[in-house]
Formats: sequence, C-alpha cells, structure tokens
Amino acid sequence: MIVWTRPLHVRSEAVAVSPDALIVAERLTRLVRLDPRTGDQLWEQRVEDCWGTVVRAGDRCLYLSQTGILRCFDLGTGDPLWSVGGLRERRYVTVSGSAVFVGGWRGYHPLERLSLVDGSSLPLPSPVSGRLSWPVSIPGHQAVLVAASEKSALYVVSGTGIRQFEHPLEDFRLSHTGDGGRITFVAGSRTVMDFTLESGVRLLWRNDRDLAPAHRPMLDGDTLWLVDDAGLAVVGLAGRTVARLRPGRFRAVTLLAGRPLAVVKGRPGVVWADRPGDYRVCPRQVDRFFPGHGELMHAVGKGHLVALDRSGIEKRVGGGRF
Repeated sequence: MIVWTRPLHVRSEAVAVSPDALIVAERLTRLVRLDPRTGDQLWEQRVEDCWGTVVRAGDRCLYLSQTGILRCFDLGTGDPLWSVGGLRERRYVTVSGSAVFVGGWRGYHPLERLSLVDGSSLPLPSPVSGRLSWPVSIPGHQAVLVAASEKSALYVVSGTGIRQFEHPLEDFRLSHTGDGGRITFVAGSRTVMDFTLESGVRLLWRNDRDLAPAHRPMLDGDTLWLVDDAGLAVVGLAGRTVARLRPGRFRAVTLLAGRPLAVVKGRPGVVWADRPGDYRVCPRQVDRFFPGHGELMHAVGKGHLVALDRSGIEKRVGGGRF
C-alpha cells in the first residue's frame, strides 16, 4: 500500500533516511526534511544542486554539493550552522564522532578530516590517498573503515586521524553494516568478506559468478544475499548452500522489518524475497529503497519519492507471489 508520495521534479541522488527523519534534495536547489510516516515537510533550505551527498549526523545533517560546498544544518529546525567551500570532486561524506571524513572519490583527492562542530580542517596524521572506497563508520567506535588502491590495503582510521589497522586487499566494493557492527564487503569480483574491529577481516564466501558492481552484499544471520550476473543468490553459510531467484535484473537487497527486500531493474516495483520463490510487488517503479521504521519503507524512482507499507504490497500469480 502506498502511504504517501512526493514529486521530486528531478532524479535525485541525495537521500538520507532514519526512523525519525527523511532528508532529500529536490527541485534542483532545495534540501528538505520530511516526516517519514506522513510525508509532511518540516523544513526547507536552498542548496546548490540535488546531485550531491546528504548524511545525518546525530542532531545535524550535512549536504555536500557537486559544486564542492559542504553545508551543515540543524536537523530539528533546518537552520544553517556552517558551510565550507573548495571541496569539489570529493563526494564521499562519512561522520564518526565529531569528525567528518570527505574525499577519495575516484582518487581525485586524498581523504580529508573536518570538524563536525564548525567545519574547520583537522589534521590527518596518517594520510590515505589513491582511489578510495567510501569510508564506512564502524559501529561502537570513533573510526572509519576505508580501502585505498595506492597500496591495495584496507585501513581503519580513528576519529583522530590515526591509522589503527591495515590489511592487504586486492579490491574493496560497497559494503553493508549488519548486527554487531559486522561490515560485509566485496573484495575483487567474486569474494565476500566481513570485518569487525575486534576480529579483523574474515572470508565469508567465494562466489562462482561475478558479483554486480553496484551491489552491497547483505549478511542476515548466517544467510548471505548476493546479486551476480545470473540474478539473486541466497547463500546459506552454515551448510554452504546456494538458492537462486531469477525474476529479473536485481539492483540491490536490504532488510525491512528483519526480512530481505530486493529491487528489480527495469520493471515496476520491488520484489520481496521471504524465501526462494516468494515475492511481493510494489505498484511503482523504483531505483533505490530505504528501510524505515517497522513495516514502513521508502523508495526513490525517476522523479518521485514514495513511502510504502509492506503489508499492502502483495499479489499472487501462479504458484508463487509476484
């Protein structure tokens, strides 16, 4: 069931969702905060474009435009707190404690560290440069996980800018942070690994097919959800089993209310995969989706943002639900 929908008037790339806040860039030059449950607009601020990066940082939110201006707003009121220019071609924005990490995108600029308080530049005693993966905040720690092509290594950089950990790695792609702070990621084209600060890097699975370049591997307990060139692979790590779903070209998988959800490219809706052969479909075409609170989820399509109640998007066809 569609709970609410909002036209964005453009294909927006900047969306941040949490249980009590939804922030999206729209109408070319507007950043707005919406109530996730009702879609009501809580505040609006002018920004340079809508193709930048937005992140929530506690009671603040940050927006880095393509023009290289990083703006910080009060999450509750929308009031501007500070702005910093000269950050063109950074794109990556990650907050850990009171530090903001930017830079590294496509290797144009090394990793930089700024103050969340006022945007001032902070020293980075252990520089990380080259083509970087998007830094990932490590739950429970004031540190980020990042991979650099310069030395083909995985690093942990503390909130103070000190390098705490280094592990040789051939490649690092998009990651998923699950329960207990486990960060699951793709290394190379077929290998899936995970990381915790306590136990380091661990090999989870070597796939028999190339994994989709834009896919975030999702670990749900002992079940690993992967998107490869044959579709969606559901891997049972305990028994080393693989089940496959092939209703279309999958874009991504995430969890909603503790159950997996996947987007199919080039067709209306999302496919809900409770188990192999079990599907649900949303009536709107979407490109990305974000788990909300409880049964609520949010999806972004071409020029629209929609909130959906999972319980109302089921349709049966043949022997399964599709």
